[in-house]
Amino acid sequence: MLPSPFDLCVRRQMLLAGLLLAGLPLLAHAAPPTPSAIVARYVAAWNAHDPDAATAMLAPDSVYFNSSLGQEQEARAAIDGTMRGLFALLPDLHWRMIEQPIESASGIAFEWEVSGAYKADGQAATKPIRLRGASLFRVRDARISYLADYYDSESMRRQLDR
Repeated sequence: MLPSPFDLCVRRQMLLAGLLLAGLPLLAHAAPPTPSAIVARYVAAWNAHDPDAATAMLAPDSVYFNSSLGQEQEARAAIDGTMRGLFALLPDLHWRMIEQPIESASGIAFEWEVSGAYKADGQAATKPIRLRGASLFRVRDARISYLADYYDSESMRRQLDR
């Protein structure tokens, strides 16, 4: 006796459900995010003015190099302090990539521009600030393990002093 259309439908649904369940382990091993995806989330945290979200993107043992200081630092504390200080100076700070990034399997580098309006104490007017630089990121286990910023800190000082 041939199976009824209902039986065939039930068997087909069970077969599809089995195939879907069999594929779940494959979904659990999805490719890790690319360095550009990780850094895009980091830049988005900067533009949201969210130091906690930005530092959460950093590995616990991450290192930060700031060219204006000339030394490596523990990244989480350094980035948190840098962000809070810059947001106090430039409450509308915005960070954007201005050139196509260079990416490898473990890192990314790109040229950027930071802009915002600075309002000195006691002054009614604001000063537009623009600073260009470049950053190098190394990524490990879907987190930033090394970050280096290269820029001309004198350029920012001159803009703040004018």
